[in-house]
Amino acid sequence: MAIDVQKGYQVAKAENPSFVDRVNPVGLAWNNAILAGFADPNPYDGITAGQVKLWASDNYHASAFGYYLHALVDFGEITGQDPTVLGFDTVARDLGFTEQQARSMQGFASAAIVATAVPEPESWLLLAAGGGMLGWVARRRRQSVNA
Repeated sequence: MAIDVQKGYQVAKAENPSFVDRVNPVGLAWNNAILAGFADPNPYDGITAGQVKLWASDNYHASAFGYYLHALVDFGEITGQDPTVLGFDTVARDLGFTEQQARSMQGFASAAIVATAVPEPESWLLLAAGGGMLGWVARRRRQSVNA
């Protein structure tokens, strides 16, 4: 669903440039946790051994794991810092998570933020200029070897 929301947003933004820069990638962080086998993919069939449940008992709202993952994405989006800088933080300890669980969720949040980062136009220009310079240097080297 998160991927569909992102695609829908991109279509809407193409039609209306006044939309904000992007969608908060919380759903992608949840997808990352599920795809990695960290979180149970189906809230309705019980919990798979060794996995956490991102949904609360009503299967509609987030569990403590789900809200912590959401908060990590918000932290990264708001501060511009990688959520992995938090380490085994007080919140994770107070919620009863293990250090490995906290670090895993920080990694899922970090990957979601990086995956949806939209480069600024200046970044594209710098990339193009760097690529052009590399091509120019390679051409000059070939010419000097052939001469």
